[in-house]
Amino acid sequence: ANADDADDETTGSHEGLSVEAVAEAVAVLIAERVCPAGAKGAVLVGYSMGARVALLAAANHPGCAAAVAAVGGSGGIRGDVQRKMRADRDDAMAAALAKGCLAAFAGAWYRQGLFRALASHPRWRDGGIARRRCKIKNLESSEDDEDDEDDEDGVARDLARVLAAMSPGRQAVVTGDDLARIHRGTVGGLTLLAGDRDAKFIATARAMAADANAFLEQDEEGGDGVEVVTVPGAGHAVHLEAPEGLVLPILRVVRRT
Repeated sequence: ANADDADDETTGSHEGLSVEAVAEAVAVLIAERVCPAGAKGAVLVGYSMGARVALLAAANHPGCAAAVAAVGGSGGIRGDVQRKMRADRDDAMAAALAKGCLAAFAGAWYRQGLFRALASHPRWRDGGIARRRCKIKNLESSEDDEDDEDDEDGVARDLARVLAAMSPGRQAVVTGDDLARIHRGTVGGLTLLAGDRDAKFIATARAMAADANAFLEQDEEGGDGVEVVTVPGAGHAVHLEAPEGLVLPILRVVRRT
């Protein structure tokens, strides 16, 4: 494939890889394989992109969730200009990933300001995390495939398609009303989490909680609002930087169900 073909592969049709499509697949999996008929749903725990999937799954398929814990995530991007800018940025990054070296892209990815706390953390191990991320299998490769170079190219193309298709600039926005419905309609409610060194996503979580609670305050039944939990000693990659501190609030969510 030439460079133009690579651009078409990463920025063309996103059918099947959109956040909405993945959220629907999660909901179907829960209904058919995880929870028996009549069960109250699963506890959805998602980080970053996974948090966006969890929120949309719970919003669009209410029966799949018994509770939601969204870690370092958002409900998508509002505003047409901002959405286009983010989608264009993700398309450019996806095209670079599809054409370039997976290891170089992973290194550049973790040099973003969002991961500054991770890069200075002992668990970073001089980039060991980024190197491990480059060893995942191509979705189309077989166990006997020994062509590492072709396999790496396939992984890069797969990840590039996901990066473009699941851009927060393309997904449907999870609104304050949606968040309130998730919180009100699940046994364990909605909890928004972020590392206490992740200023961007603390602000995002607080804004989302405020939007949701504005709707919840109108309920005659009252009840607790959406909670924001910060995990001490962690930046954006909470699960890597402070897994011990993250598991406790998640366990509290589980126990509420």
